[in-house]
Amino acid sequence: MANMFIDMFVGGPMPLKKKQDDMSPHFSKSAETPRIGVLINPLSGNNRNGLDTIRKIIADFPRGLQRDVQTPEDIRSALEYFARKNVNLVAVCGGDGTVHEAVNGLLGAGTDAVLGLIPLGTG
Repeated sequence: MANMFIDMFVGGPMPLKKKQDDMSPHFSKSAETPRIGVLINPLSGNNRNGLDTIRKIIADFPRGLQRDVQTPEDIRSALEYFARKNVNLVAVCGGDGTVHEAVNGLLGAGTDAVLGLIPLGTG
């Protein structure tokens, strides 16, 4: 999991780029490295242990932003912050409740940011 997460921050082999003719994201070698925002719910199931690795990876890459979230209001506030910082990929480290609120927040904001999931809930 750590390697996949590192690839997200350094752009991996092929960074994310949107096609002009449709709304689905695809990968292209000519794309700019995505600016990533990570939502972490530290109270979510498996997040209670092992967040040190994720936090260290985020701290090592200046294009990565991170916010701890616990409530729907926290998530909305973090997404607004990410939008101001031109984040175009939002990764969620949490369970189904955190993911649910992030999806609703992204759809409600009308953003074209891509959602990435790092499933760390109890189920």
